[in-house]
Amino acid sequence: MKARERFLKVLAGEAVERPPVLAASSTATLEQMDRAGASFPQAHRDADLMARLASEALALGLEGVGVPFCQTVELEVLGCEIDFGSDRSAIPGVAKTFPGFAAAAEVRVPENLLKKGRIPVVLRALVLLKERHGDVPVIGHVRGPFSVASRLKGLDKMVMMMLEDPQKVTEFVEATSAVTVEYAGAMFDHGADAVTIEEMAAAGNILGPDLFQQFVVPSLTEVIKGLKGPAILHICGSSENILEGMVSTGAKVLSIDRKTDAKRAKEIVKGRAALMGNIDAARTLGYEGPEAVRRETLEALEAGLNIIAPGCLLSPITSSESIRAMVEAVVGYGK
Repeated sequence: MKARERFLKVLAGEAVERPPVLAASSTATLEQMDRAGASFPQAHRDADLMARLASEALALGLEGVGVPFCQTVELEVLGCEIDFGSDRSAIPGVAKTFPGFAAAAEVRVPENLLKKGRIPVVLRALVLLKERHGDVPVIGHVRGPFSVASRLKGLDKMVMMMLEDPQKVTEFVEATSAVTVEYAGAMFDHGADAVTIEEMAAAGNILGPDLFQQFVVPSLTEVIKGLKGPAILHICGSSENILEGMVSTGAKVLSIDRKTDAKRAKEIVKGRAALMGNIDAARTLGYEGPEAVRRETLEALEAGLNIIAPGCLLSPITSSESIRAMVEAVVGYGK
């Protein structure tokens, strides 16, 4: 069975001979940069370099490709200065000098959004990936509305505002939702088979179920309802207490971190969405080596996760050997 067919069958709730093994977010590592001749920060700004680097995931056995490699594309378009770092292992972030927005009214979504910043680069890279790798799932990565709003305002300030002036939180999230809808929608038009919505600021251990339901679920539900294809909802940290809310958004796949117990997640979700994860990207894949990766991957398989994947984006220092160990454990499972 081709990798794309297997992936789409899982999203449709159909039986497959084994879980797909891929990633919900960035797979770029230093070793892959060397092989591709495409490194950070240039690969964040050039469509061909971005596509070449993303394609290296396939050489390691991963069964999907995705772009971009950072969570700053939307923030840059909305006026944030981005620090791309001084070396190729750096992950782009908002510059420390960015003061944040005082009110949602200051957030300006530009006209011709899809022509602004690095959005055309990402969309072109998706076209190239689809042309070159039509038999594997092509996945676009966007930052969720709450996480965009939280970075524009500042997460600490956002949490305080939830308690003191909740209407202003809603206004911030609504102001950023339009960006997610248009950007993610364009990804499907440019070849994406699915889009990962990364809501890293909405972890259950940060918000809890009540705040998650009030401030995150409504915007995500509207965004996902308006998409032209399936959504993967990725939330870092512990998610057990917000899984019901995650299911209610309509996402086809819930991508969970290692901090979420996979067996418990299966019990809660009860087949209402596919579950993806939850190999520890930072510790196990990043540092502990192939044997530890194999053990953890087998645990995820035994727990019944529908798609095996890193629980978060891969660190650039992750070894190819560790990624291959995850793939080999999945491909060999049950044989």
